[in-house]
Amino acid sequence: DWAKQFQKDEVPEDVEHVRVPFAEVSKDGAVRLDKLVARCGMADSVSDGLRKVKAKAVRVNSEILAEQTAKLNVGEEFTLRVGRQIKRVTLV
Repeated sequence: DWAKQFQKDEVPEDVEHVRVPFAEVSKDGAVRLDKLVARCGMADSVSDGLRKVKAKAVRVNSEILAEQTAKLNVGEEFTLRVGRQIKRVTLV
């Protein structure tokens, strides 16, 4: 898994799956990445999540996101990567 994750930049098979309520992380239909990162347990707080977003350490499906919001839909499953941490997330 180490070679797959770090050398080939792929997602290992045994990644933790997290379900996040869409209403807890959205504002005006767009998902706030700082709240999403904190709700998934990949940041200590929402402000820490915002710092990680600004540092361009947040990736959704291998795409680096520098904006504070992202267009993600309810029921959508995606891979969230913050630094070395990886989780599979579903918005419910």
